[in-house]
Amino acid sequence: MSTNGYPSAVRTTRHCYPLHLPVSLKVADKELHTRSENISLGGILLSSASLIPEGSTVEVAFGVASLPDTGTQSSVRGKVLRVQLKATGDFAVAIAFEHSFRDGLQGLDSGSHR
Repeated sequence: MSTNGYPSAVRTTRHCYPLHLPVSLKVADKELHTRSENISLGGILLSSASLIPEGSTVEVAFGVASLPDTGTQSSVRGKVLRVQLKATGDFAVAIAFEHSFRDGLQGLDSGSHR
């Protein structure tokens, strides 16, 4: 653990998987629409048109729609670890999840076998 209470070195200790989905991000009293670049059990890398300050606590929500009204929505709390300006003018935003996303993924997996 790092000194801020979140897992340290998320990108070097976890396997990241490419995932390009729309993501809603709640920061304070604002909701921003971003796009995921990759995800791991410990965090997510987003592309955002808005600057999100490092250290911000955020609520990350994303979902997968399979059929109308049967999509799966997941949300997790996290902290912005790193923000970098990209050549496109957008910002790359690295977020560490407050808790490992493993429990959420297992819940999704168990629900799909009913």
